[in-house]
Amino acid sequence: LLTWLLTHWLLGRHMAPALAAIDQLTQRMAQVDTDTVAEPLEVHRTDEIGRLITAFNHQIEAEAQRKAMLREVLNTSNVGIFAADGDGNIRLANDTMGRLFGRPAQSLVGMSYYDIVAASDRPAAQRNQISLLAQESLALQTTRRFVRGDGTEFWGQVAVRQFQPALDRVRGIVGVVTDISAEIEIHDYELFRRRTLELLARNTALPEILEAIVRGVEGLRPQALCSILIVQGDGKHLAQGVAPSLPADYNAAIEGLEIGPYV
Repeated sequence: LLTWLLTHWLLGRHMAPALAAIDQLTQRMAQVDTDTVAEPLEVHRTDEIGRLITAFNHQIEAEAQRKAMLREVLNTSNVGIFAADGDGNIRLANDTMGRLFGRPAQSLVGMSYYDIVAASDRPAAQRNQISLLAQESLALQTTRRFVRGDGTEFWGQVAVRQFQPALDRVRGIVGVVTDISAEIEIHDYELFRRRTLELLARNTALPEILEAIVRGVEGLRPQALCSILIVQGDGKHLAQGVAPSLPADYNAAIEGLEIGPYV
């Protein structure tokens, strides 16, 4: 009995640092998320267990440096980078994502990806994600309308790829967003200009040309209503108003309206 008690005491004393390290590790790992790294464990002895804990601390430091470098690379990128889980909830967003969407990047974390997609494009975005997650290896690239924090919309080129973390085996997506609003605007304006020139080349009636111009301008600026006013020969009265999106009473009130000597 004395031998057993002595052995039990010696083993408990020898294993105490290891058990304490396990308790510390369990508590700290429960508080660690994907953006943080566990703090180094305390080393009380320089024996085998102490050296084991020291080696483990070196791994923690190396992991911290790796994550810091990855975070720096993500946040200095000139494109928005995000990761979302299988339900479409954003789990990571770099600083450029915050600038693109007019809100702090951290506020995007936890939001649904579909909440930053314009309402008109959400059904297509949901279909794409279902298709993406249903296959083993697939990448998609498309043009999408997104919505900023203030409600304004912009065109984005988005490329997404499926990924499957090794730990929880839950599929998600990682994506890259680039603002291409300027390119889309130039392209749409060029199409508008070509359509107008084609109408002129075919000797289309003037009212039809004017209405096409008005609708084309409103297509380029969805938040605007356009009208074209035609002046009579005397330069002092309006002959006609072309504004198909405005009330008919507006166009009727234009006819014969005196505008004075200056247009």
